[in-house]
Amino acid sequence: MALSSPVPRLVIVAGGQSPEHDISLRSARRLFEDLRQEGSISVHVQIVRRDGTWLSQGESGRVIVQDHEIPKISESAGDPMSPGVFAELVQKDKIVLPMIHGATGEDGTLQGFLGILGIPYIGCGVRSSAVCMDKAVFKAIASQKGFPQTRYITLQRNVWQQAPALESLRNLRRPLVVKPSSLGSSIGVAKVDSDEELQRAVDTALELDSTCIVEEAVRTMWEFEICAIGPTFSPRLSCIGKIVNKNSFVGYEDKYGAEATNEFEVPAEIAPSLAERVRDIAREAYAVFGCESMARIDFLYDVAGDGLLLNEINTLPGFTRTSLFPVLWRESGISLPELLRTLMADAKG
Repeated sequence: MALSSPVPRLVIVAGGQSPEHDISLRSARRLFEDLRQEGSISVHVQIVRRDGTWLSQGESGRVIVQDHEIPKISESAGDPMSPGVFAELVQKDKIVLPMIHGATGEDGTLQGFLGILGIPYIGCGVRSSAVCMDKAVFKAIASQKGFPQTRYITLQRNVWQQAPALESLRNLRRPLVVKPSSLGSSIGVAKVDSDEELQRAVDTALELDSTCIVEEAVRTMWEFEICAIGPTFSPRLSCIGKIVNKNSFVGYEDKYGAEATNEFEVPAEIAPSLAERVRDIAREAYAVFGCESMARIDFLYDVAGDGLLLNEINTLPGFTRTSLFPVLWRESGISLPELLRTLMADAKG
């Protein structure tokens, strides 16, 4: 009688100290609920609270299943656990899925911690995670490598109002988009026209991060997303998704608010030549930035002018109910459990 294969064991690390804490927990809860219901993967969630303390595994498991509003989950008054204890618990045949968006989770910090301990994990490594998380660094490399992108400048906290920076701002065509350099989920992002709006937006962005990006807005714009899994130089690509927004600018509330306005066209109904260009740039960018395991590559399309523009690479794509990453793979013929089993097998080697 053949022995059955052991059930893969996945630990999702979620929460964290960044402003994207709630988005992280939404992704973790969705994965936990769907995978537990399907049953082919043993899944546990490890919650890191906003203050940086780690809930015990028992407490994490208790609160993730409760019918709490997400902000209340990480306020649970359980006994904290040290990361060292967590490391001991996951070193036996378990694979970690880092799901902490932003600082300490998406920027390579958690990946480095797991790598030093020899714990297999899903997602890009330290270097590509750090580079893709920092928009200023990402755009500088993309520019050097010749990827098409919007015109932009980088501003540093405390010095942005000096003459050289102000002169550079005047050389950009309005409207402008202001983004904190190392945050995602459209947190702190603003579209501005006037000097007063620009001042407020930059001040806000630089309260959240030491560096921000100011780039020319694409006036008539489509947004495309495509996902990649697998090795750096030979990834498998999903179908392409198109974001259809009722507004001309996609902010945090459009993506995650109670009245989110985002709609999706999956697969995107675009010309075959444009779809092929999206795939070609996605493969090249995935390789240039050293991505592996999984990533989502985002594009802007200037209908009236500059054509296809590389926007960013997200090395830790979301898994919320409104996230395109699992939707694109499902449309490409890979269910969520199958996707996670594939990623876990790759992580284990």
